[in-house]
Amino acid sequence: MSLIGEATGDQSGRALAGVDVDGDGIDEIIIGAHENDEAGSSAGKAYIVEFTTIQDTAHYVPLTDTTLYPHAIYSGERVGWALSTAGDIDADGLDDFLIGSPMAGSDSGNAYLLLGASIGEGDMDLTNADHIFEGISTGDAAGYALAGLGDVQGDGLDDFVIGAN
Repeated sequence: MSLIGEATGDQSGRALAGVDVDGDGIDEIIIGAHENDEAGSSAGKAYIVEFTTIQDTAHYVPLTDTTLYPHAIYSGERVGWALSTAGDIDADGLDDFLIGSPMAGSDSGNAYLLLGASIGEGDMDLTNADHIFEGISTGDAAGYALAGLGDVQGDGLDDFVIGAN
């Protein structure tokens, strides 16, 4: 099976992450398209693909047929530049994940945290993310890199790190 991006130049697939957001024991895949222009030039978008909803006979599946597609609000954000599981940071049994947007807010950057329990279907404006972590200064590019770390504090909750450039 091949997953097909929305438009030439979207850079679909540059960033990928596996995460089980619905708790069914089967990972979904998150695909970044940081050059997607739907919300403006290089605004970016991410797609969550739930393979159990794709028919076995489908060889070419458009990313627009996926479960959820979080997208940027402004031109140039580059949502989907980096993606990562965050683990289960709220201990609800569902994986949570991060979407990086290093050029948001005068290039200070953002990382958007989406909790597995909040994942629905269809288009999603990232101003509705469960948590938004913003870079501090112009040029920080927070969200350039992301990583789930597991439970490093021993408190029973998973931890993550947000990298800047």
